[in-house]
Amino acid sequence: MKYQEHQPKGFTLIEVVIALSVVSILLVSLVAQQSKAVNSTAYLTEKMVADIVAKNVLDEHRLRLDKLLKAPVSNKTENIEMAGYVFRVEKKVLPAALPGLKKIVVDVYAADENRKASLRTLDLYVGD
Repeated sequence: MKYQEHQPKGFTLIEVVIALSVVSILLVSLVAQQSKAVNSTAYLTEKMVADIVAKNVLDEHRLRLDKLLKAPVSNKTENIEMAGYVFRVEKKVLPAALPGLKKIVVDVYAADENRKASLRTLDLYVGD
């Protein structure tokens, strides 16, 4: 009787463990990249809404331009909610370098006290 060589039909345990290890490493890196993308999207959405808030505040000042030109130098802070976000808005009315002009500075911050950097700053110069 001739000895027949047995050909394995399948993978060994070590091959399966190595393949699963490679797949799990790839999945972990994919999840980490996806998390970064979600955080970036949320931050950029917040910045976009902050830009809209700053433009709205300046537009309100433009609508009340006659009162603004007579107003003294001032500094006002208020919270504004828009699109599910709460922002701290600082409005400053300052004298400009040229007589007859005033400078309005609008700084928009996240209402979260841990974040000190402004999300958006807009300036507007108005005059007679």
